Amino acid sequence: MIISKLGDVLPTFALEGQQVRLSQALAQAKVVKGGGGGAVQMGSIWLPYGYDQKAGEAAVGYVRIVQFDPTEKRKIVQDFVGAFKAKYGADKVPTHINAHAYDAILLIAEAVRRGGHDSESIRDRFSKMKGVEVTTGTISFDAKGQTSDLSVVHFVETQKDLSWKALSWQ
Repeated sequence: MIISKLGDVLPTFALEGQQVRLSQALAQAKVVKGGGGGAVQMGSIWLPYGYDQKAGEAAVGYVRIVQFDPTEKRKIVQDFVGAFKAKYGADKVPTHINAHAYDAILLIAEAVRRGGHDSESIRDRFSKMKGVEVTTGTISFDAKGQTSDLSVVHFVETQKDLSWKALSWQ
């Protein structure tokens, strides 16, 4: 385990189904906060919104990086979540996959607004985009077409009511 401001940190990296079982096993063994232990699980981007409900109280205290936070209060996020629920059902929450697809269309539309009309000119417009707000954060592209903003990386912690609490980078 790693010692941090959070206490003992246990890095766990698995896809959703395996992570649910791993979290439940660690909680049952009373290793992690969700089972009354002192360690905090920390993971990466593979767990979608809804993992917490599947893992139950075993998920409490789990800190991880997510690509999309549907609880974020920015207008673009809440408008997207509202439109998604209106189309697919009030009980449905968009995942990071839905958000990335939506963001891709927003970025292509922005490139077209900026004069892109074919694949090459759209790609050229991307390399000039800086600070474009999308549902996953703010996107900027470098000269090679790579994204360079860390705002698309969100840290969250599972709360006792199984909701997310967004954590700051500092």
